[in-house]
Amino acid sequence: CAGCASFTFNTKDNSIPRDRPVENILSLPIQLIHALWTVGFICLVSVVLSMGLVIIYRRNRIIRTAQPHMLYFILFGGVLAVLKMLVSGGETIDDTVCVLQQWFPHLAFGLVLSALIVKCWVVNKIFNSGLKKVTIKPIDAIKNVALMMTVIIFFLILITTAGNPRMTSRIKRNSLTDQTERYYYCENENNYFSSILLVIEILWLLAAIRVCVMISNVPDGVNEAKQILVAVIAIVLLAITEAIIALGTGFTKDVVSASTDLLFGLATISLAIILFGPKAYYLLNNFEFDRNMILVKRGSVFTSVTVEPKDEMKKLMVVEDMVATLRENNKEANRKLCQSQVQLTKDRLEKLKTLLSDWSELKSAVEKKKIESFIESHNLDNMYKNPNYKSSQQIT
Repeated sequence: CAGCASFTFNTKDNSIPRDRPVENILSLPIQLIHALWTVGFICLVSVVLSMGLVIIYRRNRIIRTAQPHMLYFILFGGVLAVLKMLVSGGETIDDTVCVLQQWFPHLAFGLVLSALIVKCWVVNKIFNSGLKKVTIKPIDAIKNVALMMTVIIFFLILITTAGNPRMTSRIKRNSLTDQTERYYYCENENNYFSSILLVIEILWLLAAIRVCVMISNVPDGVNEAKQILVAVIAIVLLAITEAIIALGTGFTKDVVSASTDLLFGLATISLAIILFGPKAYYLLNNFEFDRNMILVKRGSVFTSVTVEPKDEMKKLMVVEDMVATLRENNKEANRKLCQSQVQLTKDRLEKLKTLLSDWSELKSAVEKKKIESFIESHNLDNMYKNPNYKSSQQIT
């Protein structure tokens, strides 16, 4: 009312007193946000440089033997990993962000791991099939990647619909200031399908390790088992670190989630360095394959003196010599085979003629024997020899 004195409250800023302290909304530490953006930027640069390397040198034999279609899948998985970090580094969080945080990492992980497994599978089928010639088209490898990604997408749909990822919050009380603090994070109502998908991804990691071991004896030019194995081990170690952070520390769930995204970005950078770093070195320093599928610097003399093949390579060369010898002797072997078949046919015809002749003689003998037996049974022979025999005409 007009002329009424203003109220004075016993607070520091003369504000209306409250029954409880004002609730404080917590956000991610600014240092963690800066780390996410920094790692995301480095991850993006590594993916772009690797993509440019593959596109520019796509006709080079080093890239062609590395199966460029699979490299594109791996790099696209790296792009999804960058998007995951950008989503996590944002200042706002809602249900849409929670859904994207489910899709981006699983799709990125699935693309990278399926491409690595299929790469090793193709090399194993070609080089570990003995003398049997095996041809695998790029579309066959792409179909296998698509099949594995279909499994992941199927479970992601189940997680989105049945798991219902959503934004939630949790309240904690600061023991020093006795102030209520609230922080927001993403959580699933049902983790059943998420757990199944996690088990499937762990099994795929084990499968990747097994396939890497199977191709450890192939020529170095197409053997990426060591790099892939190191990349898989790096992913496993980062996953263990993530589990330690989630279970063994007192961080809030939003900080744990951001730390997981940070490790995910580091795994992507490590993968790009391990897989594409050697290729960049070989391409920029003019390396190429010699006749033994071994990388040597261009201009070197491709002899066994300068480049000593491994035992596995010697075995492969022996097999190649055997195949070449078989091809050279193929015409002679076919000629001898035809001659033997012609001679066999002639022998069979002669035997058939002999059998027919014997059959004719046997048939004649049987007919003669039948006639003799008929004459004897009817006493016709004595009848004609008896002088008293008279025919019916004579009697008449």
